[in-house]
Amino acid sequence: MVSVILKIKDHCIETAAKKKYNELVNLLIKEDNPKKEEELDIILNFLKKADFGKLRKMGYDGSKEVVVEVFEDGSIKEV
Repeated sequence: MVSVILKIKDHCIETAAKKKYNELVNLLIKEDNPKKEEELDIILNFLKKADFGKLRKMGYDGSKEVVVEVFEDGSIKEV
């Protein structure tokens, strides 16, 4: 199962997801990579459907360093 790792530090989970999205787009412009395309789909779906207000209230607001894994169904878990 493909997933995406987000590192949250000094910014909220939404910003981390946007940074990962930009990183993946820039990488895919340079090279064809099916795994990275799957990761892009996951992060794009997450950006569209996640309740970022709720996630920030759950502690993913950047006040502490956290690493989370985002899955295809939009769920997340701390790593």
